[in-house]
Amino acid sequence: MGFNGTSAQIIPVFPYDGLALNNAAGATLAGNTTVTASLTLTAGVLSTGAGNTLTVDTAGTTARTSGQVTGNLRKNYGGPGAFIFMVGTASGYAPVDTNVTAGTGNLTVTPVQGAMPPLARHIAC
Repeated sequence: MGFNGTSAQIIPVFPYDGLALNNAAGATLAGNTTVTASLTLTAGVLSTGAGNTLTVDTAGTTARTSGQVTGNLRKNYGGPGAFIFMVGTASGYAPVDTNVTAGTGNLTVTPVQGAMPPLARHIAC
């Protein structure tokens, strides 16, 4: 199901075989939503809305040209596999690459607006 246009859209709550956003004005989920196949971002911000989660199911994949998901993005895993969480904030796109090496379950990423903490400190000896 494609959401294209020039004004902001609301995405109804359904399980989607494929979900594509190509709208610079963006779209917001009406509630918790699951994508069972492909999630494609061509343009625009896909906001999950307060308290909602966009879930990409075990066989689901992602593709991105532009845009990002703001809010909760979950990936269900049926076994080992890699996945890129296409998330960001008002400051911009900040993807999270994951690689599950064993087991099943899910991971949820929620981007947070703020300063990035230091990743390492250089200590002079």
